[in-house]
Amino acid sequence: MGSAEPGRGLALYRKLLRLLPREFVEGCEAEILETVEAMVRRLGRGSILARIRFWTGAYADLAGRIVAEWWRVLRGPAVRDAGLETETSGGMTMMFGNVLADLRFAFRSTRRRPFFAIAAVLTLALGIGVNTTIFSVVDTLLFRPLPYPEYEELVGIWNANVERGWNHTDVSLADSWDYYHRTSGFEGILAYDRRTATLTGGDRPERISGHGVNWDGLPVLGIDPALGRHFTREDATPGAPRVAILGHGLWERSFGSDPAILGTDLVMEGETVTIVGVMPAGYVFPQTIPDFWVPIQGDLRDQRRDNFGNLAVARMKPGVELAMVQDELAELSLRLAEEYPEARAGWRSYAEPVRDGAIRAEGQQIAKVLMAAVFLVLLLACANVANLLLAQAGGRRSEAAVRAALGASRGRVVAQLLTESLLLAIMGGVIGLICARWGVDAIVSALPSDLPMIFQFSTDWRTATFALAATVGATLLFGLLPALRVTDLDGTELRDGGRGGPSRKTLRTGGVLVVVQSALAMTLLVAGGVMVKSVAGMYAKDLGMDPDGVLTFRVGASESRYPEAEDLAVFYEELLESVARVPGVTQVSTVLRVPLSGSNTIVTVARGDAADPDGADGFAGRLNYVGPEYFQTMGATLVSGAPIVAGTENEFGEGDPVPAVVNRTLVERIMADGQDPVGALLALNGDRPLRVIGVVEDIVERGLESPAESAVYLPMNAYTVRNKVVVARLESDLGATLPAIQRAVWSVDPTVPLYQVSPMEDYIASRVSPFRLMARLLGGFALISLVLGGIGIYGVTAHSVGQRRHEIGVRVALGAGRSDVTSMVVRSGLRRVVIGMAFGSLLALGLAQAMAGVLVGVSPRDPVTYGIVVVLLLGVGILGCYLPARKAASISPVEALGEV
Repeated sequence: MGSAEPGRGLALYRKLLRLLPREFVEGCEAEILETVEAMVRRLGRGSILARIRFWTGAYADLAGRIVAEWWRVLRGPAVRDAGLETETSGGMTMMFGNVLADLRFAFRSTRRRPFFAIAAVLTLALGIGVNTTIFSVVDTLLFRPLPYPEYEELVGIWNANVERGWNHTDVSLADSWDYYHRTSGFEGILAYDRRTATLTGGDRPERISGHGVNWDGLPVLGIDPALGRHFTREDATPGAPRVAILGHGLWERSFGSDPAILGTDLVMEGETVTIVGVMPAGYVFPQTIPDFWVPIQGDLRDQRRDNFGNLAVARMKPGVELAMVQDELAELSLRLAEEYPEARAGWRSYAEPVRDGAIRAEGQQIAKVLMAAVFLVLLLACANVANLLLAQAGGRRSEAAVRAALGASRGRVVAQLLTESLLLAIMGGVIGLICARWGVDAIVSALPSDLPMIFQFSTDWRTATFALAATVGATLLFGLLPALRVTDLDGTELRDGGRGGPSRKTLRTGGVLVVVQSALAMTLLVAGGVMVKSVAGMYAKDLGMDPDGVLTFRVGASESRYPEAEDLAVFYEELLESVARVPGVTQVSTVLRVPLSGSNTIVTVARGDAADPDGADGFAGRLNYVGPEYFQTMGATLVSGAPIVAGTENEFGEGDPVPAVVNRTLVERIMADGQDPVGALLALNGDRPLRVIGVVEDIVERGLESPAESAVYLPMNAYTVRNKVVVARLESDLGATLPAIQRAVWSVDPTVPLYQVSPMEDYIASRVSPFRLMARLLGGFALISLVLGGIGIYGVTAHSVGQRRHEIGVRVALGAGRSDVTSMVVRSGLRRVVIGMAFGSLLALGLAQAMAGVLVGVSPRDPVTYGIVVVLLLGVGILGCYLPARKAASISPVEALGEV
């Protein structure tokens, strides 16, 4: 806190003072402010710790006063007038003069109850820690500013075709030119594609990834190169010398951060490229941290309009609203459909904030569910600590009565009790914040590796601010109600000589808290149960293949070395033959995209004799290109017909139907009942003819959480593919086989690198990881709720038994048996648990329903999960009630009646 801190503190204090009832403020505001200002002047430029202590106590006192005065307003005029008379008798100065004394008293009170303090602090640390951890992750995904200037003005542009079932589809370069030049809402647009290149000239070839961009696109993100310049129009002129901008990471690892890199020529994909710039450290693209950027040469309008394989990010002009941009894009879509009916009929372009494009609805849904779940954990923790405080209400009521007899107002006592609660919460909050840093690292390490890089996870001032807010909120949640109950005096506390227990209101409050704890535990147990069952279903899901022992890796053949399609085909044929000769490799093939990648091209497939010119009568499906023996290598099951084998791609001439393998789902959707699909004609996107040669069982292509989709597999050579995934089935250890495979590839071409090397099982595990992480978190929260709920049930029941010793003694003296006493106590406690479970079932249904989009093979209303949770929670409730009940049954009536 600097010199300006007292001014800020006083300004905030004046605002909070207005929360007091008007009549109190009118009578005492001047005196209170005068006292506070005097204390501030006395502190002067004292230590930061002294000022923190003062303002902590001052705000705690004011909070207690606000609660007490509004309590008087609600209780009636007589109480209110008596309170005003007491407070205007000069108590203001004494109250603020004792701020430090309040804190010292809170420390002494905490030291006198070490076991209570440890239990309360650890419980609060758990609640605040998990909330802070999850908030840090959710804040990064949903709220934290993105690493671009005025990032709110950046939007991603996407395509959709409702009739064909396509949504959130990439755009074409030609369309991106229209978005900018034929609308008025954009200041600039960045259109880019994904590229990979082999960097040669070093010790070994290095495979790098980057983007081709429109020449004026990079400035749209608002960040300039650290070295050099952006691209110019001349760089994009066809035939111009090739230039590139390097990413900071590639510049560091491959060129030693050499500042003289500008103007240097590199060999990328066999072409000479001149380096004209280096982007700054920490610069991220919307999806990745690229190694390089190259300009797209030529006029964007000349690019294929139906090639929806590019991404677009636009910056809106200052003051332009997203709704206006949406209207303009909708109007432009209609015009483009009229101008280019073959390519644009049925397509609609739309914009959305860059953040929404980076994390889809499922990810946002997961984040919100986790935030709701950890808030319930915090409520549970607060309810437990409140129960601990209520358990001590008897002794604290006597203490409050003594202080009241000595002239302390109820507000003064409430403020003191809240100061003690705040002290506990601060200690729990500090521990929770420390643990949150480890928690964030653990969660981030478990997140999918392909998460967009614009999300940079860390614990910063936002995390600390949330932890502070959670600490203050927790103080009110667990401290306010016990403080009000302790200070709700009826005049009998001193007469009982300090032996009086909690009031009936206090005992009822403890019962209500048990109901709340049971409801929260029920909610979290159901949410955790259905998510764990869902992940188990993902692992048990039939993938349509056998991933065990399958290795995948990518290779790329540069156009400069293999300019013709025939050269490319020969290279891959020799590569597969070389890899097949490696000991331990039983089968090998290629594929454009491996299963579960979710990035296959979406196409429209229709019956060949019924398809209209644009294919609108067909079904949306996924298109993949596969090499010979692919299905055998992946362990897929052939239902009928023949697979794609060597020579299949040569069995058709130009204009002839392309041989295709389809999956069972496509056959069920498009073929008539009883018709043999083998030999049937299909139309791809309304024009390309296909002939079905085989049918395979459904292979999961998109994601484990997704239902089976129609799929078409074409021979790899039906489409010129330079970067392919090699799939190899191994019968030996991967560690021993991989170096030999690498040598086999380099024996064909030493300039070709292997990259994205991964066993298929690991690839599947990475697809499950976000759901597995969610299941672990929700399962952990469920376990925490079960433990805290059980402790809460036991604590309240045990405390209730302690306060009813006299009543139980009388019952025993009148002939009640041990089983009668046990049954009475268990029934009383279990009734609260059952009521809480009833409310919790409704909450659980709402939370589980919010998770429906990420559940696989399990319903949010899954009766088995609900049944298991009911039995489990009832068992914990019975145990938590039985242990105190057994103790109650052993009470001696002589001892119990003698205590009166």
